[in-house]
Amino acid sequence: MGYSHIPNIDSHIRRPSINKRFHLNNHGFIGKDFSIIKPSGELRIAIVGNSLTESIWYNSEENYVMKLQKQFESNGYRNVNLINCSMGGENKDYRNYLHIKHNVLKFHPDVILFHVRIPFHNDNEVRENYRGYMIRYAKDTKGSREDAIQKVEKIYGEKSFRFFYDISYIFRAYCKRYNETHWGEFSESIGIYRNNCASTPDILDYSYSLQTSIKILSDLRISLKNDNIDLIVWPLRLDDEIAKHLTENNISFISPDFQYDDSMIYEHDGHLNEKGHDTVSKTLYPLLQKKLQEMNHIE
Repeated sequence: MGYSHIPNIDSHIRRPSINKRFHLNNHGFIGKDFSIIKPSGELRIAIVGNSLTESIWYNSEENYVMKLQKQFESNGYRNVNLINCSMGGENKDYRNYLHIKHNVLKFHPDVILFHVRIPFHNDNEVRENYRGYMIRYAKDTKGSREDAIQKVEKIYGEKSFRFFYDISYIFRAYCKRYNETHWGEFSESIGIYRNNCASTPDILDYSYSLQTSIKILSDLRISLKNDNIDLIVWPLRLDDEIAKHLTENNISFISPDFQYDDSMIYEHDGHLNEKGHDTVSKTLYPLLQKKLQEMNHIE
């Protein structure tokens, strides 16, 4: 599936718009620890999506999943427990489908809310930690991992560059400007050191047809139903044709009535800000509550 997160680890992100220390729980997700064994009487809802739902890149602790949890509790649904099983990555729709089948099911959810782009996209990206850098390479290309490692080794060997970058804000500002306005080997090396990330150019995005995507979701719905798990799909974008296919295949879905706009996202990276998480939780709650009532999970 490309990568997963290390459980029980602490980290720190510092970027424009975000300065955040965070902890990943005992399963490598954002949120409180939870047991694989579901307590008696608990209605467990697993939410699976991309980085908008994962919320590592949100400069606050209480993301929209946590806000939803509070809304259920404040309305008397003390037995409802939302677990955030999301993992970041823009083109990871099919990967997240596999994530549900191979990882999320072991947590024994009663309901899975799948926040996904339809038609599906996927890429061949693998991520790995190497010498404190994130290397990104193509899993199906021979030599791709080695190329990413060599990029790190090259900048790692540039001791003079790293020394001046670390002690001089003037030099760092020059490097930032150069990296943003020039192409080439030196600019790439600056970018690797600035971002602690080395990528290879052979990472490709694959798109699925609408029919194939709906077939995958339909098969997933049937498979989950055989295990007494209900699937609710929340498309990132919903139009009449997608809604028609979901309805014809008996796939339950919700469609919150809002559009992401500039006021809801961080300027520098496109992830949801506090207004965005507030808007999502307030709009999503009544729809999810109604859907759970229709499925006879709550009164």
